[in-house]
Amino acid sequence: MVEFDIVLSEVLQLLLNHRLDLHIIQWFAIGHWVLIILWPKNGIAYILDSLKRSATPAKYPIVSIIDEALPGTYKWKIAKCFKQKADWECGFVVIKHMKEFVETIQHNCPTEEFWNKNMLFSSDDIEQMVLNLMSMLVSKEIEGHRKNIQ
Repeated sequence: MVEFDIVLSEVLQLLLNHRLDLHIIQWFAIGHWVLIILWPKNGIAYILDSLKRSATPAKYPIVSIIDEALPGTYKWKIAKCFKQKADWECGFVVIKHMKEFVETIQHNCPTEEFWNKNMLFSSDDIEQMVLNLMSMLVSKEIEGHRKNIQ
């Protein structure tokens, strides 16, 4: 029970000490990454799980942790999101969902069901995403270095 108590206190600190409009949590459990987006203002929590399975929110340990910390605060929803093709892509799919959320979806929340994609996220999609992200990061690093030289 010690591990649960530590996680519970960390979740409480995150949710209570930081008055944010939303919280994005990357959850790694039993060798699998899942993305959790909490919208405290509207009482909605989204679970984005790239495994091809039908699960209910109760199947995710983080749901009970958050519900114990803040009873009755969130209505949990399983988002229809990109699915992984094999058993190794979950981290990449979480990055894809985070990037998509930050760039576009957060501006429309929670007025629409913004994830409605049960399609596969292929190896080619992962490769393209990594290339785009690396290109963006290198460009920003070079730009920052140039500013420091001037």
